[in-house]
Amino acid sequence: MAEQDPTVLDATSLNLVDIGSLAAWSVSSSKPNHGVGHLSDPNLNTLWQSEGGQPHLINIQFPKKQSIVQISIYADVGRDDSYTPQKISIRVGTHHGDLHEVKWVDLHQPTGWQHLRIGNNDADDPSSEQLSDPIRAHLLQVAIVSNHMNGKDTHVRGLRVFAPKKQVGESSKGVLGIRDKC
Repeated sequence: MAEQDPTVLDATSLNLVDIGSLAAWSVSSSKPNHGVGHLSDPNLNTLWQSEGGQPHLINIQFPKKQSIVQISIYADVGRDDSYTPQKISIRVGTHHGDLHEVKWVDLHQPTGWQHLRIGNNDADDPSSEQLSDPIRAHLLQVAIVSNHMNGKDTHVRGLRVFAPKKQVGESSKGVLGIRDKC
């Protein structure tokens, strides 16, 4: 039986919505039968596996600027050993030429969903109901810079991108801290 994705329930309780389906996804490389489609697959027994040199890149491109407050990535060192991501850079921008890093994460022995808050004031406690101001971007890039035990290729069993549920007339700060209309 396939292991199912519990992040949908967690996101609902935090008043977040998964916006990954609004984007075009691409990766820097993949092994046959372990492609980009497995990143958004709710079955945690499937995975994206990179092939080639680091960093391994996941690009999530939205047709319109989106408000982003959290990324959740499924990493399990017990299942994936040296293929498990360890150092991750989260970058945002309007296109590949203006990406800038908004978060650096070092995962220590991860098991399960890792909830990474991103935003202009970066409230980093994933259990907190206090959300940071959203970052607005067309392009979100997750760069896996290194793996546990110096592994070469990486496994990611799931990746979700979350936005706050919008309130009518609400505005949020843009990528550079400038107010944008939602």
